[in-house]
Amino acid sequence: MEISSYDLSFKIDRQLKADFSFTYNNPQNDPFYLTLYHGFLVSDIQDEAGQSLNFKQDMDTVEILDPLPESGKLRFLYQGSAHKYFTNDQGIYLPASFSYYPRPGMNAIFDLEKGGFKPLISLQDIDFNLEIRYKDKVYTNLPETAENSFSGSARGVSIFAGMYEEELIDDVRVIYPYLDIGRLPEKDYLINIKPLLNSEPMFVETKLVIYIPSMNHPSPYERYIVLPDHLMLRSGLEMDYGLESWRILSGKHNFLTTLMILEDNPESIQYRYDGILVQIEEMPEFEEIFKANVYYRLGALFNYASISMDFSHAYSFWYDPLMILV
Repeated sequence: MEISSYDLSFKIDRQLKADFSFTYNNPQNDPFYLTLYHGFLVSDIQDEAGQSLNFKQDMDTVEILDPLPESGKLRFLYQGSAHKYFTNDQGIYLPASFSYYPRPGMNAIFDLEKGGFKPLISLQDIDFNLEIRYKDKVYTNLPETAENSFSGSARGVSIFAGMYEEELIDDVRVIYPYLDIGRLPEKDYLINIKPLLNSEPMFVETKLVIYIPSMNHPSPYERYIVLPDHLMLRSGLEMDYGLESWRILSGKHNFLTTLMILEDNPESIQYRYDGILVQIEEMPEFEEIFKANVYYRLGALFNYASISMDFSHAYSFWYDPLMILV
C-alpha cells in the first residue's frame, strides 16, 4: 500500500488537532495498516462519501477494518501530543522522521535498545499540501504559499515553531534558535556545516538546515536527521562523526552487527530466523512487524533468494551514506 499525496490541516495550541485527507493506492488489497504515534488518538476515519469506517487503534498501528477500493481518498480526524516531539502554544518540533501523520504499513517506530524513535521516511517524493493554524510563524521544508500554508513534493514534512529566526546563506535556508549563542550561523553553520554541505554527496540537494531543540540524552537517531532536501541537527560540532551515526539509522547498525554474526556463525542466524517464523505462525496479526526484524530479512534472503554469501556488496551498502535500510 502506498500513499501518493496528503492534504494536511493542523490546529495547534495546547496540543495538535488534525483534520486532513490522503490519497492511497492498494492494488493488492493488502490489510490496511497505518503507522501513527499512539499519543495521537483517532476519533474518526471517513471514506470519500463521508461515511465513517470501522477501525482499530492499537499502540502505534491503526487498522481499517472495512473493505476499501484499490485506490481512493480517506479523511482522518485525531488529536493528541507526543512528549519529546512537542506541539503546544510555546513551540512546535515535528521532524519528518516521526509518525505524527499516518504512514503506510505496520512499522515498529521505537528502538528500545537505543531509547529513541527510528526514522520512518518515504523512499519516494510525496505531494503535500499543508495548512497550520498557529499563533506564530511556522517553518517547514516545503515552499510557503500563504501565511503558515505550504505546498510541494518531499520525502516527508518537518514542522518547527518557537524562538527561531531564518537566514539565507548561499541559497541554503538556515533556521536557528536566536537565543542560543553557540548555534548562531556565524558560530556554527559557517564553520562546521557549510564546508561539509559542499563536499558530501549526500547533501547535494540540501536546501534547508534546521537546528533541533536541545534535549537530554538524545538517541543516535535524534542527533542528526537527514532527508534529501533538508538536514536537522543539534550542532555542527563533530559533524563528520555524525555522518557515521546517520549510517546506523533505520537499522544499519543492527544490520552490520548481524552481518558479522552471519559471517562467523550462520547457524545462529538460522536459529533466530526459525524462531521468528514460529512467532508469525502464533501471532499472525503482527506478521509485518516480525518480518521487519533484520534476522528474518537476512534469513529469508539466504534461504529463499538463492543469493550466495558474498559479503562485499553488503559491506559497501553499509558504508554508503545515501543508502538506508528500510
